[in-house]
Amino acid sequence: MVIAKWFIRNIPKVFHSNLLIDDLKKVRDSSLAPWTDLLDDPKQWTDYRDSKRDGQVNPRFPDFKRKDGNGALWLNNAPKWVLSRLQELKFDVPAVKSKQAKDFKELSAKHERRPQRGGRGRRRREKESL
Repeated sequence: MVIAKWFIRNIPKVFHSNLLIDDLKKVRDSSLAPWTDLLDDPKQWTDYRDSKRDGQVNPRFPDFKRKDGNGALWLNNAPKWVLSRLQELKFDVPAVKSKQAKDFKELSAKHERRPQRGGRGRRRREKESL
């Protein structure tokens, strides 16, 4: 319904007067399909709400991601009827590493990539001391 209202509000009148009601329904139905899938088969989705709340993932990260990589959903775009049904469902929760572990891993990787000191300058100093 929200998408249909958006179309009517944002597409020039000349264009949307030619749209058929069926076209608007198809757009609406296709936008609701992932939400229906989430409710029908929650084990195929990973719930990142707690990870977002705890700061383990970026706040702009999706609230739900489909395990096969074919979908991502944000609660701020959820229809009202979905929100009321989420509480009764059981989702898999990701094993997200803590931020400290991530920071340590990044720091270690940077340190490993850093070139060893003493290359040409060290050889030059050795020659000068002879």
